[in-house]
Amino acid sequence: MDELFKNSNTQNMFAQLGTRVGNDYVPSKNCYMILMHIYEKLNSSERSATHLRQIIGFSQLLSQHLIPMFIAVNNDNIIDILLKILVSLISPIESLMLVEKNVGENGDNSTLLGLNWMMSMSKAAWADLKAIKRIMEVIKEHMKKLSCCPVGYTNNYSISFISDCLRLIKNILHIPNEQYQNTILWMIFSEQFDEIIISLIANSNRGHWAVLIIELIALIFKNQHVEQMSMQIIKMNETKKFDSSEDNESNTSSKYPKYGRNSSPENLSELSNEDCDDDANFKLNKMIGNLRKNNLMDEEDKSSKEAIIHNLNVHTVNDKLDSTKTKFEELLLLAELNLKKGDDDETSNSNNLNTESRRNSITEIRRNSITESRRNSYTETRRNSNRESRRNSLEQIKFEFEMKSYKPTLGSAICRRKEKSRKKKYTKKNFKTKLKLPSLPIQFNVPNEICMISYFLQKFTVRFLQNGFNTLVDELYNLLTSNSHQHIDTSLYFWILTYFCRFCKLNNIKLKLVRRIVSFKLISFIVHEGLKISEQLTIAKLQKSPNIHLKVRHLHLAIMAIKEVIKTIEFYRQTAVESPIYADLIKDLQNSGNNSPESITWAKDLKSLFTLLIRYYDSDIQIIEYLHDLIVTNHMVLSLFDTLKDCWNLNDNITAYIKKFAVPDIMYKYGLVLQNYEKNSEIVNESVLVMMHHVITKVENTTSLFQPIILKTFLKIFENNDYQYKRWSDLIENVLNKFLNIPHTVNCSENTLRGIPCIYKSTNQRMNF
Repeated sequence: MDELFKNSNTQNMFAQLGTRVGNDYVPSKNCYMILMHIYEKLNSSERSATHLRQIIGFSQLLSQHLIPMFIAVNNDNIIDILLKILVSLISPIESLMLVEKNVGENGDNSTLLGLNWMMSMSKAAWADLKAIKRIMEVIKEHMKKLSCCPVGYTNNYSISFISDCLRLIKNILHIPNEQYQNTILWMIFSEQFDEIIISLIANSNRGHWAVLIIELIALIFKNQHVEQMSMQIIKMNETKKFDSSEDNESNTSSKYPKYGRNSSPENLSELSNEDCDDDANFKLNKMIGNLRKNNLMDEEDKSSKEAIIHNLNVHTVNDKLDSTKTKFEELLLLAELNLKKGDDDETSNSNNLNTESRRNSITEIRRNSITESRRNSYTETRRNSNRESRRNSLEQIKFEFEMKSYKPTLGSAICRRKEKSRKKKYTKKNFKTKLKLPSLPIQFNVPNEICMISYFLQKFTVRFLQNGFNTLVDELYNLLTSNSHQHIDTSLYFWILTYFCRFCKLNNIKLKLVRRIVSFKLISFIVHEGLKISEQLTIAKLQKSPNIHLKVRHLHLAIMAIKEVIKTIEFYRQTAVESPIYADLIKDLQNSGNNSPESITWAKDLKSLFTLLIRYYDSDIQIIEYLHDLIVTNHMVLSLFDTLKDCWNLNDNITAYIKKFAVPDIMYKYGLVLQNYEKNSEIVNESVLVMMHHVITKVENTTSLFQPIILKTFLKIFENNDYQYKRWSDLIENVLNKFLNIPHTVNCSENTLRGIPCIYKSTNQRMNF
């Protein structure tokens, strides 16, 4: 078997895997052995594995054999080894080879380009609904097997299957080919992937795939910026409020417009059948069945059913009246002909009673005349009935289309429709957590993939916060704090906290659903990891590591995670008063300030973290937004300490903490942020000026603010006389006055005053003091 990989017969070996029979794929007898050997070669040394990957890519083995086999085969042994091969084939290039080494030292770009091309083609091959559906079927099948296992028994075989399937989806989404990203996401969600994730999180074996689920969620939301997602969720919530405010006028109103969007009761009265009540009932049942098929009518919606019955009955009665009228006209015509016939008979009898043949002739003529009249009348009646039937059929089709096209798919479409037409009254729509692919008529303008994916992600976000966020974060926390040998990247943990915590407030998530997140033990762990990452970053700077940007990003995520968790704690502390577990939250907050085992000296570490990170901020490798987040998060920590100072006895500790910031090095970093106060957000400026105010009032160390970058900004604010000056005029004037009162002959060190003498004269002239 090894010789097959060393000569030109490799593709012949691939052909021995199986053959296509129509739309099916039939594996050969040696299929399992060949797959096992391929898997062993893929996990061998780097050079031979890379060579095999290139051969597989150029021979299109994935699209011609492996994926069709995966779709068609039901043998668990073959599927198991096939999943491992599929996962290995599209593993990220970073895990297969050192990119910097191959490109920088050897200069051999052909291998890297070949692997990139193979990955791109692999993602295109996976953009197949049958293949995605098959992955979901395998996951559901083994989830069902796990649910049937007795308590305390672990089915490692099924756990391995589920982990491989999740890893396969992760690798598919990780491939940098954005052309098929939204298409694959659309296919995944159309197969109810949201339900699968929630079920996997709720499973007792979730520790085996908790990290994979977080990696999957991060890849799914890769192109969804948190601010953009927040705005979309806000619009979705506003739409719900708009619906409830206008539609909740009657709790018995129909779930769709009673007479369609552009129809009226008069038009509905034209809906009829041709003959009888049986036909009317048949059309009624058919129409209601179509409405239920399109989810536009519930079984309980009796008012709408009655409306349709009423209109169909009216139309049926009209048809009967028209039919009776036609028959009555025919009877009148026949009676008139008979009357004329009688008059003619009397006249003919008086003239010639013996002419029998003439009488027969007249009788035959009259009979023909009556028959022709009946035929003409019947033909005209039938023509009118057919014309009326066709017109009614068109009206019915129009009515059914209006009912189908009423159901909206996006919240924004609802708002636009309601703004244009306030006459329609809708009922409040039931919130459905189960994601379904919206069924749109062909005539509808179907939104593009980006809007559809955004719609799915909004629904998934709400459902994930309600059913999985709390459990998943707690499970990963237990894995990180335990002696697990599993390597876990904490940046994913920080990201999921940063991304989803802010949505708790937007969606009014109940406290009990996020109780394990609203905890100081979580902050204590993040602070501990932040100090560790800071030490690693310092070492990376000294060693000039090429991957230093990863440490910078990792540290930034840790700070943002602390900020979002503190904001979430403060939100529930103020709003969750009526919650049954509010007392437990307050007790936890009060006990966290003591020297209890739960606190783990988190307060001391938290204070040290921010003074350390602000002092050693490096603008060469760290962005200014990172410094913004540091200062704002530190401001939130101070506010939280001030709120709970009576419970924690922190009066002296807060003053001592602020004293650590009253040094020129740290105040210089605050001045860097303040110099762009016109572009900064309000919370950033507030955080900077509050800290400066504390330095002057509580610590009384004004000289730490005597730096050109701070004084120039204060002078600019003073000259503009804008909002910041009106709010902080006492601080600005106090600092400038104390600076002007310093004798300019005083010999102050440059390190202390940061070149203040050079702007002393300019400040005095501008202040005109």
